[in-house]
Amino acid sequence: MFKKKSKPTTPTKKTPSKLSQLIERLQQNADIVEKNIYKVEESLLQDVKRIEEGKNVLFQEDTSKLINDSELILADLQSDALVASSERHPQSDMITEDIKQLKERIKKLKIEHKKVYNLSRVDGVPTIDWSKMIDEKQAELNNQGFGNELPFVDQQLEHHQLFTKEVETIGDHIKKNENQEYISGIQVKYNKLSNGTQQRQKDLLSLREYMQNCTNELYWMDTQEEDRLRYDWSDQNLDYKNRHRQYENFVNRHLEAKEAAVTKLHDEGNKLLQTKHPGKNAVEAHMEAVHADWKEYLNLLICEENHLKNMDDYHKYYKDSKDMQELLKKIDNDMDSKYNPEFKDEFQLQTLLRDLEDQDRALDKYDNAVKTLKKRSCQVMPLKYRRANPSKAVPVEALCDFDAEETHIQRGERYTLLKNINGTHWEVSDTAGQKQKAPAVCFIIPPTDLEAVAIGDDITNQYNAVKLKSSTAKNTVQKSLNGLKHDNKPAAKTTVAPVSNTQDQQCLKLLSDLDKIQSDTTKQEKAIQSCTRPPLEQPKPIQDIKDRIQDLKNINGSLSQIELAKMAKERDCQSFLAHYPQVAGAPQLRTKLDDTSNKFDQVSLLLNSSEEKAQAVYKLESSLQKGRNTLSEFENKLIKDQVIPDSNWGLDTKKQELEAMRIDLKSKKPILQEAEQNLNSVKRAGNVLADNFQEHCLDVERQDTDMKKLNQRYDNLNKQLDSRIDNLQKAKSSYSSFRNGSDALDSWLSNIPNYEPQEHDSTRTIDNKLKKQMDLLTDITNKEPDLAKTITNANQYQDVAKDYELEAEMFKSLVQPDSARASSKKIKITSPADKVKDEEIALATKFATVNSSMKQRMTHLEFAQSLLKQSFQVTHFLKSVEFDATNLRAQIQTLERRKADLEEQLLELEAEREARRKAELEIKRLKIELTNIEEKEKEARDKVTLKQKVVLQQDSMQETEVSVLKQNLEEVKASRTNLENDLQSMKLKQIELESTKTMVKNVFAEKVQVERDPETELEIQNLRKNLEAEGKLKQNLQNELDHLKAELSDSVFNDKKSLKDLEHLREENGNLQREIQSLLSERQRLHSDIKLTVQQTKEVQSEKSTSVVDNMDLMESRFTSLQKELDDLRKSTVSKEADIEKLEKELAALKIKREQRENSLRRHIVVIDPDNGKEMSPREAYDIGLIDYDMYINLENQECDWEEITVKDPSGTSTILHDRKSGQKYSVSDALKKGKISEKQYKQFMDKEITIQEFAVLVAGKHETPHNDIAKADRHQQISSLFSPTKDKSQAIGGIIDADTEKKISIPNAANRNLIDSDTALRLLEAQAATGGIFFIKDGSRYNVVKAAELGLIDRGLETRLSSAESAYTGIENPQTKELLPAIKAVERGWLYSEAAEWYLEAQYLTGGLVDPVTSERRSLRQAISSGLIDEARANKLKDDTTYPKNLVEPISKHHINYKEALDLCIPDQETGLLLLPVSSKSK
Repeated sequence: MFKKKSKPTTPTKKTPSKLSQLIERLQQNADIVEKNIYKVEESLLQDVKRIEEGKNVLFQEDTSKLINDSELILADLQSDALVASSERHPQSDMITEDIKQLKERIKKLKIEHKKVYNLSRVDGVPTIDWSKMIDEKQAELNNQGFGNELPFVDQQLEHHQLFTKEVETIGDHIKKNENQEYISGIQVKYNKLSNGTQQRQKDLLSLREYMQNCTNELYWMDTQEEDRLRYDWSDQNLDYKNRHRQYENFVNRHLEAKEAAVTKLHDEGNKLLQTKHPGKNAVEAHMEAVHADWKEYLNLLICEENHLKNMDDYHKYYKDSKDMQELLKKIDNDMDSKYNPEFKDEFQLQTLLRDLEDQDRALDKYDNAVKTLKKRSCQVMPLKYRRANPSKAVPVEALCDFDAEETHIQRGERYTLLKNINGTHWEVSDTAGQKQKAPAVCFIIPPTDLEAVAIGDDITNQYNAVKLKSSTAKNTVQKSLNGLKHDNKPAAKTTVAPVSNTQDQQCLKLLSDLDKIQSDTTKQEKAIQSCTRPPLEQPKPIQDIKDRIQDLKNINGSLSQIELAKMAKERDCQSFLAHYPQVAGAPQLRTKLDDTSNKFDQVSLLLNSSEEKAQAVYKLESSLQKGRNTLSEFENKLIKDQVIPDSNWGLDTKKQELEAMRIDLKSKKPILQEAEQNLNSVKRAGNVLADNFQEHCLDVERQDTDMKKLNQRYDNLNKQLDSRIDNLQKAKSSYSSFRNGSDALDSWLSNIPNYEPQEHDSTRTIDNKLKKQMDLLTDITNKEPDLAKTITNANQYQDVAKDYELEAEMFKSLVQPDSARASSKKIKITSPADKVKDEEIALATKFATVNSSMKQRMTHLEFAQSLLKQSFQVTHFLKSVEFDATNLRAQIQTLERRKADLEEQLLELEAEREARRKAELEIKRLKIELTNIEEKEKEARDKVTLKQKVVLQQDSMQETEVSVLKQNLEEVKASRTNLENDLQSMKLKQIELESTKTMVKNVFAEKVQVERDPETELEIQNLRKNLEAEGKLKQNLQNELDHLKAELSDSVFNDKKSLKDLEHLREENGNLQREIQSLLSERQRLHSDIKLTVQQTKEVQSEKSTSVVDNMDLMESRFTSLQKELDDLRKSTVSKEADIEKLEKELAALKIKREQRENSLRRHIVVIDPDNGKEMSPREAYDIGLIDYDMYINLENQECDWEEITVKDPSGTSTILHDRKSGQKYSVSDALKKGKISEKQYKQFMDKEITIQEFAVLVAGKHETPHNDIAKADRHQQISSLFSPTKDKSQAIGGIIDADTEKKISIPNAANRNLIDSDTALRLLEAQAATGGIFFIKDGSRYNVVKAAELGLIDRGLETRLSSAESAYTGIENPQTKELLPAIKAVERGWLYSEAAEWYLEAQYLTGGLVDPVTSERRSLRQAISSGLIDEARANKLKDDTTYPKNLVEPISKHHINYKEALDLCIPDQETGLLLLPVSSKSK
């Protein structure tokens, strides 16, 4: 899956070794010498310029001193290098070579120094050979390569800037040279050098930018990998649910964006390669590193998903087991205390017997639950083994591939856990007994968990014991009842009891009957609870809920029978009490009668609510199952499609199938929407049961999770279909182009005409054939671009095909992780990309063969033509030539076969090189780490630049390649020997033919050229060069690898704070650069003013003959005035900027006010019945006598419906207020003229400082209150008077206010009514929990999350999520030290997600300060930093409100806002002081 990366650890501070200090000193001294060399070179150029201008030199002493200092430093370097060599440092040879080069450069510099300062200017003759210098600079430019690591590229940029300055200095000297003839000769050279310098600057900048972007992504992926390696996946981690939510949040919201970023990097790299960027090796290396790390990260996500599922199953099993044990224990205790037959009469014993029978039926219902727990106990994974060393060997299974130097883990294979090293890595052994070390996240420990199995057995035994005790108790009660009946049988007829005794007996009988009815009702209540309380059986939830619905129907029938009996007994009791009210048991009978009636009503309501919920659950489970089945059909279809088609028809067909599937999938969206609606219905029904009967649903959380999983599967399918369709479109385009080009080239090559010379051909025929053959060779040359284009299309198709197959494999792993692990052992189907690759190679080989044979044929024709032009013996000679040609063709075919073999071997070498590049990925990982280390070291070592060497890993197959090439060379040498022998024989034959006095000599010369096959010779030379290059490359790579290892060994002392210091220094450097730029511009302006002043002074001097001293005084005074003017301008600028900022703030506030402006107001008076709380209109209240007529008339007059109308006419624009209830209209301009309102009040209305209702009362003049009190009086009449004009932002948002009805609404109710979206509601509740508790909107009191859930202020499903937010207020307890940790400390330990913690801290900061969990006191940021509640980086982030995430949706405008903006929009409630966020029910 991913490769192991060696990363330096910093648990303790270590003193660097002597060798490390020596190497560091060597590096520093070498850098000093190199900088001195550049300074001397630049100074020499400047002095040369001054010599040519006839001026004195400036830098002779300075450069001499720099050279002498460098020589002294070189002496120290040489002695240190000897020490390093004696200590056997792996880079000692390289260090010695570098010092040698520096000494040579200093030596040349001394000679140049002596030469320069012995120059004298000669008119018309340049003192320096600029042409030679340009050639040297050009050679230096040509020899400069491109680094493979970011620090090295930065260093190259810095050096190139100095190089550019030198080139520009040379250009300045050339331009000022007076010898135009000399200059014109070297101008072309200089232009080439200048263009090359500029181009290298562009290449270095583009390469650095790309490498920086890749490094950022690689660092992020390394951080994610480290997080997952260190995360606790054992049973001790109880925060796994929060981690699961974070995982789903990232996959759903951020994974696609991150994938797009990686794809963008890949595309940018391809663009650089297509433009033939000279830093090709670095670009390819970074592309491969990013691609490999991204694949590793995706596999890590799969591992994380497996672990989270295992943790959820583990904890859920133990929770269900504990619940079952407690239930069985309660039943056992009840039987001990309740079902004792002693001192019971006959009626009581009958009641006990019925209860026992009900208890037996309830126990039968728990039988399936006990069996399921027993089955689940064998499937639980033993997570506790993940946190401790096992006492014996434990089998484990690999979730992913892992390759390191001595470790090779294969996905799906079984291993044995030997030792838990440090919690993050395990020591395991394979089937062969070989020990290996690998990350623990790569493995799972398969079932069984012995503790879970033991608990399952205990539950089974406990259940059987309870059933046995119930049966025994039932037999005991039955025996007691039978004995009591036998004792109560009358022996003979007795006399009639007195009337009073009869009444008492009758009363007792009625009491007993009511007890029986209550007992039967309680029995049905328990039966209802047995149907609603246990969670649904997971294998068959639909069948289980159907059975429960049927049981509820049966209970309904039984309850109807009980109701009939209850009604009959009620009549009997009422009749008895009416006749005998003075009986002693009458009060008890009345109480019992009321209790029985209340009990029955309560159970009836429970039954109705339970039936409603059961029906809703049945619909939900059916829709969930339907959704699962529907999505599974689509997933199974996509899983079967693992390979891209290899034909145009197949690509079209597959694309049409996927497009049809996408349309079909979107048509299934209503199934999920129906499931969502059913889930909401279940939640509502569950809330009714929870509020009225404290019956909480155990399935709703699981059902909510199932719904989220269905939505996630639906989204994954949509993304997968979109991606595959897009890839198919790309594949079709590239494959069509490849197929057309390949078929056309193959057909053309197969139909090449044969112009081979024949024995009977005449001279004209040979000439025609020769001409046609020449045209044919031209056609072949013209076809080469077609071949290149065809090969490019083939490569594009192969890339798309591989991406398609990789995405298909990842999707299969996501849908079926278990089958994906098993499939890793199956034989893979041949990819169409491989077939196209074979076709591409075959076509290229065929083209090369035809090209070679056509050139041979051209030679034959030329040979035949020369024969025909010689003599009459041509015919005879043609026969011999034809015979020789046949032999030659045979030899050529032999050579071509050898050439084909060589080409095949070269292709194998290419494949091996590809394998080598994959092997170099480890080096790329190390390079990234080294980059980070060196950046930190630069700051820690006073910005001493370390030289980063390019490190490439030597391929392990290189020696094999060399041996194969050597063998091939031997074969080619043998072939060449044979050809030379043939040549010798031909020469002998030539001597014989010369005796015939013909011109055969030229003919055989032609044949000799044919025999030598120049292509073979060229190939031999290329192979030799390759051998030499490979040998050098091997040595260089080995040296670079040793260098990298040494660098890593010397970088243990890296400091984590150095990165922050580097960023701080960069920021300060940027500020300084900007200040310098500003000062330079000011200085330039002042210089121009000074020049102007000097000019004016000179003019004054010429006119008035003023002395030089006066001129200087004038200049100084002018300069002083200018400086003062500059200071004044700066002060003015600061003042103006402050004014602009103030105006911008006022403008923003004005915009907000105008956006929130009320254009209309409708007041509707509501009368509330104090008895039942019913709302009604004034007319309805008057009709039922709740208010009198005067009050009714008063309230009717207060109802209004105001509207603001803007009228445009020739006289201008005017505003009219329209009361839509009465139809009356009032002109604002008339009210101003009549003095009803003032200009100030009109401005207040336009600025929304008073409402339209207040303004309308003023304009209409309906109130007798003075103008200054009108707004207050009218505002007091409105419900909105509950709100204070001041805002206290030292608390979280407490609720919602409907701006249309002016009603206060709790946040959960507002979400249920769709007044705010669910995500915004959750964020607001999290902010409440993180700042002290959930608000009760009626009185403003606050409760913790658990209490709020019990009171029904929040949904039970939100309890876990809000508990995480509450931990930011109360602190998170360390299970080991029992210490309360703040949120930031919890983030560092992986107990809280970083994004969540930052959101909680933002809410605290905006509502009064960060909370200390120990004292519950608010702290300022400075206090919070000093007490460890927050780090400095996050504190700076909190200060900058532009960084706040816009994770809320403003209910009215639907714009995304942050929490600070939401607080600004809130209205404080005068009664409770809560901040209420406005919404609009009309715009919903």
